[in-house]
Amino acid sequence: MNIFRHSERRAFAIGMTILFCGCSSTHAIRSAASQDSFTIEKMNHELQDEDAVIEMRDGNVIAARDVTATHDSLSWHDERRGETSNADLRGVRRIIKKDHPRGALDGLELGFPIGGLVGVIIGSALHIQGTAESGSQNGGFGALVGLVLGGGTGLIFGPITGLVIGHSDIYEFPLNTSSDSLGTRR
Repeated sequence: MNIFRHSERRAFAIGMTILFCGCSSTHAIRSAASQDSFTIEKMNHELQDEDAVIEMRDGNVIAARDVTATHDSLSWHDERRGETSNADLRGVRRIIKKDHPRGALDGLELGFPIGGLVGVIIGSALHIQGTAESGSQNGGFGALVGLVLGGGTGLIFGPITGLVIGHSDIYEFPLNTSSDSLGTRR
């Protein structure tokens, strides 16, 4: 017996996809001359006194703290070595900063609506009836029960999942000239 209709299965699949995807913000770093862009100055401000991961173009991954960029180089405190290190900015692929409290807020924002939607779909499909509903009326009470139980579950597990996964701020350094990735470098 198939209790879910095609549209219900699709909504469930979309909800689960969103639920298991971590939230992130990606910023392409551009020269200060570009208007309405994310600049080195903004990135430096956000990474000041923060832990981050630097991914180099050669495949190296570096645990760093207090990352600072100039127009042609990057410096950071290397957590493993305990010293300050530098690199040419053209060798940097991206920098990733995790923010776990912000991830909990993202989880809260997604947990209730997705949990409620899944609960409504399941509650409607199971045809749960309240004591006041007759045989010809069905689904309303089940949807309400599903909304309360699913939404409540989402309110609990959404922030916990978000706190564990965290929100990622990704600062990318594309090399092509059309993106103006620090096009002022020489």
